[in-house]
Amino acid sequence: MREAGAGGLLSQFEVILQPERPYTPQDADTFRRTAEQLRAVPGVAGVISPFLTPADLARAQGTAADGLAASILLNQRSFSRGGDYLRLTVIPDEYLRADQIDALAAQLRAAAESQGYRAWLGGAPIGEREFSRALENAFPKVVLSVFAATFVLLLLAFRSLVVPLKSIVLNGLTVAAAGGIVTLVVQRGVGAAWLGFPPDTGVLDATLPLLLFTVMFGLSMDYEIFLLSRVQEAVQRGESDEDAIAEAVSRTARIITSAALIMFVVFAAFIGSRVAVSKSVGLGLAAAVVLDATLVRLVLVPAVLKLAGRWNWWLPGWLAARLPHIRVKH
Repeated sequence: MREAGAGGLLSQFEVILQPERPYTPQDADTFRRTAEQLRAVPGVAGVISPFLTPADLARAQGTAADGLAASILLNQRSFSRGGDYLRLTVIPDEYLRADQIDALAAQLRAAAESQGYRAWLGGAPIGEREFSRALENAFPKVVLSVFAATFVLLLLAFRSLVVPLKSIVLNGLTVAAAGGIVTLVVQRGVGAAWLGFPPDTGVLDATLPLLLFTVMFGLSMDYEIFLLSRVQEAVQRGESDEDAIAEAVSRTARIITSAALIMFVVFAAFIGSRVAVSKSVGLGLAAAVVLDATLVRLVLVPAVLKLAGRWNWWLPGWLAARLPHIRVKH
């Protein structure tokens, strides 16, 4: 569509105007000026309005009869039955990226209201921005919900306040680092050409932060449970914290590495896709798996457990008396 010069058709704005009183033929000049104001906005290729003549439409359609039929349809789509609302369709010069929508929308709204109308904007670009904002508003709630659920489950499983907090912080670091890598490549263009990303992507898909966080946090917690359950088992057998950590790492390193390698191959395959969103998801998940299975799970987690020592299993007496006993063993 873009190569054919018709990319703007993918980003059409629907402009709804509400006059102070129902529309009459005497208001045609005001309506016409509004269409002209919208057409004059930089970045606008054309405006579909009832003021296109049958001759204009015939040139586009091919015959005078087609042009007349199209003119009738234009009038039907441009006026509500009672004349309370008017409709114009604005076609931009080219397809709009997410970061270009708000600026043009503000200019169109100002142009539409310059003639005294009350204006609403809709269409694909506005729907895209509303969807993006809905996801952005939901993201903090999702993060807090996942953190809260993870904390409660780990508290019940390991009867500790330190272990859940440590797990949430380190897993959060993994997710943040992987998200940073995706942003660096997709949005900043670092290594984008080498990985096959389009050079003009420039923005992240609105679904990516939410999708990457939920999937990556779950994967990271999977490895966390492998390691912590082994540490807890050794401590319950009477071994020192240092020996328990060393034994847990030695017993889980191979399975963590093997599982991570399998998942890395699967996720890396998505990078070979020709769809930017799929490539971004694959890149983020592959990066998260590598970071989690190496730096975090085999270096940072054991180091933090060793430094915390006996505080790893600290739990206030009043809370310990109220928590159910759940054994985590594999």
